[in-house]
Amino acid sequence: PRFLTNPLTSFYGNPKLCIDCSRSNGSTCTNNKYIRMCDARSTYHRGRLRHIHIALIVLGCSLSAVFASLSVCYIFERHQGGRRPDIEISGQAGSRYSVNKIMECTENLSDEYIVGRGAHGTVYKAPLDHGKMYAVKKIIFSEHADTDTSMVREIQTLGKIKHRNLLKLRDFWLLKNYGLILYDYMENGSLHDALYKTSPSSRLPWKVRYKIAVGTAQGLAYLHFDSRPAILHRDIKPENILLDSEMEPHISDFGIAKLLDQSAISTQSTAVAGTAGYIAPENA
Repeated sequence: PRFLTNPLTSFYGNPKLCIDCSRSNGSTCTNNKYIRMCDARSTYHRGRLRHIHIALIVLGCSLSAVFASLSVCYIFERHQGGRRPDIEISGQAGSRYSVNKIMECTENLSDEYIVGRGAHGTVYKAPLDHGKMYAVKKIIFSEHADTDTSMVREIQTLGKIKHRNLLKLRDFWLLKNYGLILYDYMENGSLHDALYKTSPSSRLPWKVRYKIAVGTAQGLAYLHFDSRPAILHRDIKPENILLDSEMEPHISDFGIAKLLDQSAISTQSTAVAGTAGYIAPENA
């Protein structure tokens, strides 16, 4: 190197500068006043310090990477956790399903799974049991709603009602601001869809219309006269009459209007519930 050929006077004024004269280095040194010979022990310590510095740098980088990974995981979990239910009250003992399962199969109630919207909430299709389809209705409670045991008993009563023309309630969950109700999925949609959303060439024949009318009447008669306690639907309309694969009608949302009217949980309801155009004449 060029520095080795420089005169010794060129290094004057560098008190920390020294030359390694160790035998392993193979260099020869002469005493002079311009540059001092390195102490073998100081060279050893400097080498150790260098290795320690490198180790500390590597350790610091590793800790920074671990901290960054933990931060990302925390943010992700917090984001996912914000989309999970806050409070879960399941009303059907021994159910095979959970809110987490419902959220998983509907991708956290994604709009892609919506099959209908109504006055009482939004309906999603939920592929459970190896692809078997169910329907999940999300109902929004009022700001003053109290998801207490009385509401649980109310929905449990609806779950015990069984009739071929009533939509079977499979399970339900009451959360902090809304509820989820699990039903059987009806392949042919609602009577409203069959009457107004199909092409003219596939309109319902009169025989099928008669079957739907009779089945709907039988379902209402069961609610009014055979159910204990008796249930008034209060919002019967084509959108709430669902059709299975055999075009058999199933009345949905029975008891939901009363359930959402919070004053009706502990006292007799005085408000008029229902959809304009389908309200009972005496209440119109």
